[in-house]
Amino acid sequence: MSGPEERSLTIVHGSLAVGGIEQLLVRFAEELHGRGWRVQFVLQSAVDNALHRRAASLGPVYRLPVDYRLAWPLLHRYAIRPTAHLFGPTSNGLLLSHLLRQQPRFRQARITAGVYFPLEYGNRAVHDLHEIGLAVRLIQAAPDQNMLFMNDACRDATANALDRSFAEAHLVPVPVVIPLSSAPRPRPVGQRLVSVGRLVQFKGYTFGALSALRALADEGRRFHYDVYGDGPMRPALESAVVAAGLEEQVTLHGEVPPEHFADVCGDALAFLGMGTAAVEAAALGVPTLLASVGESGPHVHGWFSEARGFDVGESPAAGPLAPMTDLLRHLDDAGPAVYGDLSVAGRARAERFALPTAAQSFEDALLAARPHEGRLRFRDLLSGLRSGLIDLRSGAGSQRARRAARYERD
Repeated sequence: MSGPEERSLTIVHGSLAVGGIEQLLVRFAEELHGRGWRVQFVLQSAVDNALHRRAASLGPVYRLPVDYRLAWPLLHRYAIRPTAHLFGPTSNGLLLSHLLRQQPRFRQARITAGVYFPLEYGNRAVHDLHEIGLAVRLIQAAPDQNMLFMNDACRDATANALDRSFAEAHLVPVPVVIPLSSAPRPRPVGQRLVSVGRLVQFKGYTFGALSALRALADEGRRFHYDVYGDGPMRPALESAVVAAGLEEQVTLHGEVPPEHFADVCGDALAFLGMGTAAVEAAALGVPTLLASVGESGPHVHGWFSEARGFDVGESPAAGPLAPMTDLLRHLDDAGPAVYGDLSVAGRARAERFALPTAAQSFEDALLAARPHEGRLRFRDLLSGLRSGLIDLRSGAGSQRARRAARYERD
């Protein structure tokens, strides 16, 4: 193709604050850069952390300090170098990608949409919100080859909500770095359970863990639960810890940088979580309880090693839930051999998410994307601008807050 070189990519996202998607984006960018791609980021906000610095070491990081609704009148002011590919891993990133493609210098770019949360487009209750409604329309106009899902759960939820199969869409798992050692992890001394993740409503497993730990403590089984992460649910979690009488058994540490993940899991007996963090823990050989999105009771999918496909806890329908107390009780009673078997099994499944393999799938998906005519209409841009100005007057993030409230209700 004429214009920008074929192996060039712009990743369009909100920011590179700590999170599983953000780690994924930087890891893929580093892998592609090492394969000769020109990679750059367009972000809404800058953060001073290791992920942002890693991204900046690969190429330009442009800051576009507004969301898609307020961006279109300003884009011509930004000298963003054109690339052959645009990647939007969220609805806002997808909309901004389309706005960029409607600029003359990006006219030949092909857009790939990523789906990393089953309810991003898989919950019809939010389709009437401006951002999601526009993104859904653009996805409906896109070929399957321009769609990328992290696993079957994300694809199936989106397919059901949009009445479309996505049969030829790409499955690209979250990428993790697999440690070189494949030996069984020795059972550590102590009863330490660890979670790492944002404290948000759909990750309710921290609350479920309190119920399980209270029941186990009443049996004389005393675990210590270290929770790393921050978010809007932290005050509620702090209150729940006190209500359960677990102040001496639960420590809320706040956020931990991704580069220290292995350190906080170092002497953990087990890990509880979902998404990238669950894969990372299993790759370290820590027996991992796979939590379920939206589940706030003392139940999990089971051991990470037993999950299907690339599932990392997103789908409530991924299988019957198991009592967390039973699994932790089993682990508490397990000898070194049983513990070692759990460690090896989890690490073996984590190898399916190995960075080089996942990055190859990501590169293949980008190169398979087709040109298509989906675009934002002028009346969409005007209605979005009106919505954005209203939100500015009424308080930043109100559209996101309405969307979150819909997720909670439905």
